[in-house]
Amino acid sequence: MDLTLFPFDSQTCKLGIESYGYTSDQVIYVWSHGQRAALKLHKIRLPDFRIKEAFVTSQIENYATGNYSRLYVCFVFSRSAGFCFLQLIIPSTAVVITSWVSLWMENETSFQDMISIILTITFLLFSYNEVMPRVSYLKALDIWLAVCFMIVFLSLIKLAIMKYMRQ
Repeated sequence: MDLTLFPFDSQTCKLGIESYGYTSDQVIYVWSHGQRAALKLHKIRLPDFRIKEAFVTSQIENYATGNYSRLYVCFVFSRSAGFCFLQLIIPSTAVVITSWVSLWMENETSFQDMISIILTITFLLFSYNEVMPRVSYLKALDIWLAVCFMIVFLSLIKLAIMKYMRQ
């Protein structure tokens, strides 16, 4: 799986069926309705994905022991990003907007509020990373949350500078 564009990614899953003992000289597999026949997937529901496309194909695979006929069923899934919007994108956007509102407050509690906001965005980052698979590259949502964290952190720095200048 490539999660680079998560949660706006799509995944292709290929299921191959091949003979173990008979070469393509002895057996050739073909689909009954043609090479790129579309599959009819009625009433299949997945909680996080939508089946974007499904098709079949066949090809000859070359190995050191000979050529073998293989059938493929390919499913293309696109991720439903609704969960990420409700659980991460909307809350992180609300936290960023709240950090901007704290800059306009004149009282002394706004600095403590900003620290609470930083803790909130940090909690969002940690809770997101707990449920995601560990990969060695950045995902789109990682970049979004990092930008949100930087905006909140820069708002805290600006608030500190403003308080210092008022003294």
